[in-house]
Amino acid sequence: RNFDSKIMPESNAYRNMFTLFTLNDIRTLRSKMDFLSQNCQKVSKFISHHPRVYQVDYLGLQSSCLHELAKKYMKLVDSDDGNGNEINRYGHLMSFRVDGPPENARKVFDNLKLIFRATDLGRIKSLATIPAISTHKQQGKEARRMADIPPQMIRLCVGGENPDDIIGDLDQALRSLYRYNIFGPVRPWNREGDNTGESLRTAMDQNPYLHVMIQSGYFDGGTDYFSAKYTMWNLDPSGKLKGRFRFEGYRSGHMMYLRDEDLPLSNEHIREFIRQALAAAEKPAGY
Repeated sequence: RNFDSKIMPESNAYRNMFTLFTLNDIRTLRSKMDFLSQNCQKVSKFISHHPRVYQVDYLGLQSSCLHELAKKYMKLVDSDDGNGNEINRYGHLMSFRVDGPPENARKVFDNLKLIFRATDLGRIKSLATIPAISTHKQQGKEARRMADIPPQMIRLCVGGENPDDIIGDLDQALRSLYRYNIFGPVRPWNREGDNTGESLRTAMDQNPYLHVMIQSGYFDGGTDYFSAKYTMWNLDPSGKLKGRFRFEGYRSGHMMYLRDEDLPLSNEHIREFIRQALAAAEKPAGY
């Protein structure tokens, strides 16, 4: 009571510390939602292009069926984009659906490190939950199907951490689905904006019948033999893909037609590679 009387001697508005902190939260709500919405926008854009995610639901994405409606109503109060228009902010709740069986979503969920695994969404801390096994479990399978809540869905409340850290945590959790132990960036395809190595890694992971042959030169400065081998080693350090890689080197480099001896040899290597790949397609896939 002494505390109350010192703060508000003529009013009983602040009856306890809980009320005081709640009112303080309301005062900063606008700035928080502005900040958190921007974080969520960045995270949703990243996750929408991830090869292990088949659907992202966030009102800030143009792919959302409710984006235009949200754009009309979800605006930051007292905001101005410099042209007299209010700024859109779409909140910090989103969901994404992990490709594959429900076990994949659980594996991603269990591998989150920075993001908390909880159901009380709405904190300043990033939180994730799987509705099908938590908040909506009691609805039953048929009710969840009607509500479009598949077991592959992870609901995410994006918090106030650095959005790059949130993205990094999601990416490493989704990478846990890869069947092979891969270290570091793929070389020599680690140039900025060049995802050739990552794309090949994903393709071989998703298609167990995909075979690759590298034709390069022992003395070729552009696509030299050992750089190509080093790249493939980084793709498959465990050696489980050994039967699906083939290396062939030529004195003429990668332009085999410049040397009479290399051209027919290169053609024969291609024919043999195709025959082996076709034969392997008739066998059960192995990882």
